[in-house]
Amino acid sequence: MLAAAALAGCGAPRGPQPGVAAPGPRVAVAGDDYRRPGPQPVVTQDGAVASHTGCRVDYTVYRPARPAGERPAVLAHGFLRGRDTLDGLARHLASWGVTAVAVEFCNSSLLAGRHADNARDLVAVARALRARAVAYGGISAGGLSALLAAAADGGAQAVLALDLVDGDGLGAAAAPRVHAPVYALLGEAGVCNAQRNALAVYARLARVEVLALPGAGHCDFEQPTGALCEAACGTRLPAGAGVDGVLRGLATAALLPGPAGAEAAARWWRRGGENRARLAVAGLVGALD
Repeated sequence: MLAAAALAGCGAPRGPQPGVAAPGPRVAVAGDDYRRPGPQPVVTQDGAVASHTGCRVDYTVYRPARPAGERPAVLAHGFLRGRDTLDGLARHLASWGVTAVAVEFCNSSLLAGRHADNARDLVAVARALRARAVAYGGISAGGLSALLAAAADGGAQAVLALDLVDGDGLGAAAAPRVHAPVYALLGEAGVCNAQRNALAVYARLARVEVLALPGAGHCDFEQPTGALCEAACGTRLPAGAGVDGVLRGLATAALLPGPAGAEAAARWWRRGGENRARLAVAGLVGALD
């Protein structure tokens, strides 16, 4: 798996363009349709903090014109990837009022993921933004670092885990210390998500909703991805499959702050939620019982 992840670390970006709704099966939803781009213009600003190890952690803040709340969503990329793979998702979130922050890790190497150090860097970025409350999210090993950050940060209010991959049992060990609700999406089992080894992590969480994206591979969670990720982990689903829109919709519902976010999470994520049920009937999401 390490070799596959390393191979996935570069290549020309592929995937949905920022601000463009990915087509897919037409499924009407109740309330705002978070699968589509939101109404707000977005501006970006780069920043940096020093890691406790001494290296430089760069990040990009995606600011909506009218934030839905003060809580930012601090996002982490996968192993040996980069914050560019978060650009499409971050822009989409900001278009709906979520202040999104794409972080570039500086501690990982081919021989060591250093996920705990990456988690500390996520918390450091949240502190630099002076956030009293924060949501964490990430893809693959970045999802693991997001979970570890939430376990360490008492201000964490939500976690979004996108095809999370546990390493050395770190996620399973930290799970009992995560008090924020965790919203998790899984692709099909494969080498790049360690055959869904995140399920052992989710079994130890007190508050978790887990959904599968039928047919989705590991690279479908990056927006955009790269050609070498597809070579290592499998080709992305075509745009017509609708996975991009569903992923963005669920991510927005998980990370939107305030009362609107609570309502969105109930509709899109909770058992019995109207939009979760509609997506399930259309075969766009599946439950893991």
